[in-house]
Amino acid sequence: MPDAAALALYAVTLVFTGWAMHLIQRLSSRGTLRRNHFVGIRTRATQASDAAWAAGHRAAEPRLLQAARTGYAAGLLTAMSTIAHVQGVLPLPVALVAPNAGLVLLLVFALHGAVLANRAARAADGD
Repeated sequence: MPDAAALALYAVTLVFTGWAMHLIQRLSSRGTLRRNHFVGIRTRATQASDAAWAAGHRAAEPRLLQAARTGYAAGLLTAMSTIAHVQGVLPLPVALVAPNAGLVLLLVFALHGAVLANRAARAADGD
């Protein structure tokens, strides 16, 4: 059943994305996430200086944690929806509600975190 495989992959992707958000949040809260070009919230403002990077990530921490928790919850709900779909309890359109809603919410939290980070970084650099 290709639908089940796709839903299972969706669940794993949501959990992995949640884990990545959680990792960035934890590293920034510990002060161990240094300014770089690969991991973190990378805007012009956050990349401007080490102080801007730290201030931006500190400001985004609550939203990153919300994004992480959303990814975990959506992944779990998607796994449960997959099982229900395979057993014939849920039609595919209904089974897709949890992952799609979770993905949208995760993106909203992550983007709001980036906006907060950008504002805090600008304030830290005096722009």
